[in-house]
Amino acid sequence: MSEDSLSVATAPGTRPDNLRPWWRDELPYLAMLVLAVVGAGYTSIAPHASAILWAVLPVAFAAICIAAGWQRAKNRPQRWRLIWTQGLHWGALLGCMQLLFLPRVQDMLNTNAIGLALLALLAFGTFLAGVHAASWRICAAAVVMAVAVPLIVFVEQSALLLLPLELLLVAAVVGFIWWRRRRAGPAASAPAWRDGDI
Repeated sequence: MSEDSLSVATAPGTRPDNLRPWWRDELPYLAMLVLAVVGAGYTSIAPHASAILWAVLPVAFAAICIAAGWQRAKNRPQRWRLIWTQGLHWGALLGCMQLLFLPRVQDMLNTNAIGLALLALLAFGTFLAGVHAASWRICAAAVVMAVAVPLIVFVEQSALLLLPLELLLVAAVVGFIWWRRRRAGPAASAPAWRDGDI
């Protein structure tokens, strides 16, 4: 080993990059996924109130995309270009998303369709932003968002088909617990303490 590999300069109280937990670097991208799916679900529950959430999401996603591309921008002009291209990109996407909240559009589409359309738009915009920021993680988050759209539809449509399986699973768990208690005998159901122990 060379001396350079041994003398890693780190500030006191901080860990080197290779010792940090892996999930800490992935938190912004996981947050993108969670916020997008929560936004789609919230739109189904409260379509008018969710307009604020869908106005905040592109701003948050723009900040994450700028942060992801910041290290690759070597000088000040490249960083300014990153900021204004991401700003224009997410501003245009925000305008398209807000079109779905117009009263005439909401009269034609139900709330589930609006939520799924917003999620699909957000996935498309996130993928393009990841391409512009040269971040594969943002592109991967966008692909997961896009895959979530048909999955949400499948779960909503097959809820009645899955109900017997869910009831069977609950019955199996209850049966297993009952069997374990019966097998253990009366000693398992008796309390572990006696009146004199208190």
